Amino acid sequence: MFSLLWRKKIIGLANGAVALSFGMVAALAPPASAHTLTNMFDTGCLGKSPTTLFPNSHLPGNTMSIEVSHPSSGVYHLQTGVGTFANTPTGPSVPAGTLATAMSRFRLLYKINPSTFVSASVVPGTGIGLVGPSSVTRVNATGAADPGGDYIALSGGATIAGASPSGSNGSVAGLTAPAVGGPTSTTSFQLPAVSISTTANELDAVVATNGSAGKYGNPANFLTFLVSVSYYGVASHAATMCMPTDVSALSDSDIGSYLPLNGGAGSLHS
Repeated sequence: MFSLLWRKKIIGLANGAVALSFGMVAALAPPASAHTLTNMFDTGCLGKSPTTLFPNSHLPGNTMSIEVSHPSSGVYHLQTGVGTFANTPTGPSVPAGTLATAMSRFRLLYKINPSTFVSASVVPGTGIGLVGPSSVTRVNATGAADPGGDYIALSGGATIAGASPSGSNGSVAGLTAPAVGGPTSTTSFQLPAVSISTTANELDAVVATNGSAGKYGNPANFLTFLVSVSYYGVASHAATMCMPTDVSALSDSDIGSYLPLNGGAGSLHS
């Protein structure tokens, strides 16, 4: 099943002396069953430049979806979709010799209802094109593991700076999609699916948008990851943070602001 879809858009991320472009492409999904719902919504993402010498990248209108299946009473599977990036980025701001090396430090954050939450885990056998560990951990608003926290996080134990107390933007780590193939190849990957058990009559977990998660360009956003490139052997990394919003014009003045949320912030299965 495919459910986290970025329509074919080129995303330019300032990475010190280079800029990385990558496109997340929609993938074909199998017919939905009576207990499967697909939620599509736009996101606004900030690609944070690692240096003040280059501007940040503002990325509105990236269409995503979350497909939720309901295999048994009280159990829901939230499956992400297939993404791709070109191993050799192209574009007017990308110098020859730039190679994409990885996307890593993925974290997907859901807000739960502590009074009905039972458990959450990675669905075995899901996820493609990834290396490193993957797990679902209950966390608090700081991203720290907390058995009484209000969130669950899919990650590989390493996040971007600010998404957890030990987060960093300095290296490839955690749940990672490494570039595979030669310079002319395209790398594909898919995040693992998350299984959530609840005592509620319907799924009451939603993508995180409360508190700091509702601010544009904040490490608490529901989807965060690190983009890494190499320019003749010199590595550079850019943290990326995404939230569900239909705002079509984004700039540095929006960073830290509460933007209007769209349907992606609502119920995922009802």
